[in-house]
Amino acid sequence: WVYDGMRTANRKQFFAIALILLSVDLGHCSKLRSWRTPETFVAGTPPSKRDMAGAAFSSDNRLFIYGGCGTAGRMNDLHQLDASSLEWTDLTSAAQGTPPPTSCGASVVSFNQSLLVYGGFAGQGLLGDLYHLDMVTLTWTFVAATGNLPSP
Repeated sequence: WVYDGMRTANRKQFFAIALILLSVDLGHCSKLRSWRTPETFVAGTPPSKRDMAGAAFSSDNRLFIYGGCGTAGRMNDLHQLDASSLEWTDLTSAAQGTPPPTSCGASVVSFNQSLLVYGGFAGQGLLGDLYHLDMVTLTWTFVAATGNLPSP
């Protein structure tokens, strides 16, 4: 899966997001490898237009899209694409706890049943905070990490 967005040079108009699926069946002829845009076969409502969103693919076949910058500014919403059922779900209101602040360009990583969100740009500067989402309970928690943190 490839997920991306783009805005115009004046940074005010956003183009359609791009979610593209590359079907690769390595057990067969290389001619079966193809790029497809899933707008015609994915159910649900996709995330709004944005760029600099964080994305991570989980081991249980889900693509998570977090935050980014859109026409309304920086965001901290969370969307899931179930790659098995090919259906989008907005998880923003279902998630409990305190989510990360609105930002663009945050790093997002999926590990076991966790989604980790680190840093990003908050308008006046770079963030260096770390948040954890339990993907089973959909609960956000701030992680008070110690030691030498990576620079934002």
